[in-house]
Amino acid sequence: MGMFGGFGRAVLSGIALLSILFSTVSAQAMSYADGEDLYRRGFYAEAHDVWLALAEAGDRDAQYRLGALFHDGVTVAQDYEKAAFWYKKAADAGNYHAQFDLATLYDMGAGVRQDLGQAAYWYHRAAAQGAPAGQYNMAVMLEDGVGVDRDYPDSYFWYDQALRRDFFDIRGSSRERVSAKMTMAEILSTQRRSRNWQPVRE
Repeated sequence: MGMFGGFGRAVLSGIALLSILFSTVSAQAMSYADGEDLYRRGFYAEAHDVWLALAEAGDRDAQYRLGALFHDGVTVAQDYEKAAFWYKKAADAGNYHAQFDLATLYDMGAGVRQDLGQAAYWYHRAAAQGAPAGQYNMAVMLEDGVGVDRDYPDSYFWYDQALRRDFFDIRGSSRERVSAKMTMAEILSTQRRSRNWQPVRE
């Protein structure tokens, strides 16, 4: 017997056992966490099947995960239309990761017709739940008047929220740039609003 013969059989038997277990337990009976565990172990097709069953049953986290698989082309062929389809379902159900990623698809026109108004809408939904990337992108759109009316106080507010959550390392430069276009009364009022604000999860 080779030095690693027994170990190799143990690994193979473990894989065989997991395969048998998956074949005897329907995907619908498994949880989102089960799908994550399968994915981490390298059982990508099985994880996909678990998430698909859950997504079709309305699980917003599984819907988001499917969207991300199609978005990134991980374990499946990259397909922005399918990514948008699943992101939309998860976003409507309140998953803020899906809201942000759906916004980026509308922003770029990937898998959907480019619609900056829709991009702003979904960035805002994600931002309101506390997603710092959504807050930063919302601030940019408000500063530039892209997809929404230009609004410097609201732009300052979202830059400040992103900064409070250490989004990238902007060091307040974007916020200060916007503040130069605001009155002192607007700055003080917005700072007060930002200090008192708390995200609300859907």
